[in-house]
Amino acid sequence: MLADFIYQPVSGQYDEKIFDLTNTWKSSGWCWVKFTNDNGDEWVGVFRGTPIKVAVADAIMQVAVLTDDALYIIDSNERDLLFVEEQTDYRDLASSPSSNQFILASYYYIGTFDRYFNFEVIETDLNIQLIKFKDYIKNNLKLELMLLNNQYEHLFADAIFDTENHKIEIL
Repeated sequence: MLADFIYQPVSGQYDEKIFDLTNTWKSSGWCWVKFTNDNGDEWVGVFRGTPIKVAVADAIMQVAVLTDDALYIIDSNERDLLFVEEQTDYRDLASSPSSNQFILASYYYIGTFDRYFNFEVIETDLNIQLIKFKDYIKNNLKLELMLLNNQYEHLFADAIFDTENHKIEIL
């Protein structure tokens, strides 16, 4: 299963499904995600908001689409919206190496989001913000973040998030 942001397709090029929000406080922007299922079926989802990131969790057959308006969880095969969280503060998204959950970051914390849409904040003694996901080294997700040591000392740092034991370590 594949999912990627694309530019607005030519009308009729793909089957399209619109995933709009019910909230009256939503942006006027839209983005498009092209889904390619394992059987080769291609279709496009239209989502409210500016695109941030897409992640695929093959083991649970779910795709997460993060825009500046919402977090959407989609069943790509059935073309169904499974979950939506409107007006979220998430700023980055990844799927775990085992593809059984999603990892989300806001400005101030990291958490995991499971197949049943339960979000668990990762507890840490570190005072961090401006978290950005990079790439994986085995089960470790590389991070860039700002470490706040005190009111006056702010350091940019590289870190890893161990996806198996849910620990964040500064490198």
